[in-house]
Amino acid sequence: MNNLIVIFVLVAFLANSVKGQLIDNSICNAFSDEPFFNTEIVKLNKLRSLHGTISTKKELSAIKKSGKSQHFKFDKKGNLTQQYTTFFRKNKKDTTFILYNYDNNGNLTTKRTNDVNGFYSYNYEFNQENDIIKKTYCRDHNKLNSRSSFILEKQYVIIKEGYSYKKNDSVVIKNVLNNNGLPYQQVKYIYNSLGYLISETKKLLINNKKTTTNYSYNSHGLLSAKKITNNQQKQNVKKTTYLYDELGNLIEINDFKNNKHITHKEILYDEKTYLLKALIIQDVETNFIKIIKFKASFY
Repeated sequence: MNNLIVIFVLVAFLANSVKGQLIDNSICNAFSDEPFFNTEIVKLNKLRSLHGTISTKKELSAIKKSGKSQHFKFDKKGNLTQQYTTFFRKNKKDTTFILYNYDNNGNLTTKRTNDVNGFYSYNYEFNQENDIIKKTYCRDHNKLNSRSSFILEKQYVIIKEGYSYKKNDSVVIKNVLNNNGLPYQQVKYIYNSLGYLISETKKLLINNKKTTTNYSYNSHGLLSAKKITNNQQKQNVKKTTYLYDELGNLIEINDFKNNKHITHKEILYDEKTYLLKALIIQDVETNFIKIIKFKASFY
């Protein structure tokens, strides 16, 4: 009960909020390192960036500024082109950048980020049906002396995967090929009669290890839950639930492991612009709370 009171107070602290259809959670990747913004909404609002300042709150303590930040940058087409997060390494502020490139169909072709050794990237190729047919993991050399901007000078391919598909009305089978062009994994997607994805099973062909993700939807067809199970670790069950307002805007994310509530997230939107205003993240066990307050800029 005390935890719920704390969250209620924080929501009041970030008041004057309504919900806007900015977050695209259609593939359960909201607030991940993958693009998760609705490109049409970003484009229509001429949104250039969202800059978030991070504060924290320990149980029975006041809210404190952390000196950290999270930033999202968009192009004029509405695509997320960059996100970065600042952190402290040995009392010195550092930054991790993620850079995104897209093809003319809006498919993500490159996701590139930096670590202590430089840049690495995941690169994707697509067929005419916009299915991924090839993925490479590479080490990249930047022609520029920069982390936030990138021009490829040289690339070293480390891992390569290929994909082939078999499709019928309700089932899609994806075969995953390794560096040698041999199949090592199979992914089975099952759709219901309305076209909604209801399950995804990944099977390693050598040891028959399976991971199954089941999807549930609310009455408006929005994803309401994702449950992940493993046939070799049956006690390791992960579940995420999603809550939306009456207009279909994502307002809550809750993570569970073996029915234990792990993380609670609340999403708030600005009442004037209908853009992202704040994200509240609560560690349920410790009641440690992180608050990210966002400010928008426009083209």
